[in-house]
Amino acid sequence: MYPNLRAEMARNRIKLEDLAKEVNCTVGTVSNKLAGKQPLLFSEACIIQKRVAPEIPLETLFEEEAV
Repeated sequence: MYPNLRAEMARNRIKLEDLAKEVNCTVGTVSNKLAGKQPLLFSEACIIQKRVAPEIPLETLFEEEAV
């Protein structure tokens, strides 16, 4: 759902497990949030941005795929 985020995660070798620890939830929950199956809170997005790519604006990192 967020191709820029996924690309940066791959570039930086960051796994869903890493993000789950950062936002204090399960890997399944993080997976669901990034897939759009559960809401992603703004505070969680900020935490993820700081861990994955702090130099990239939130709007760019969490830009959704064009349908």
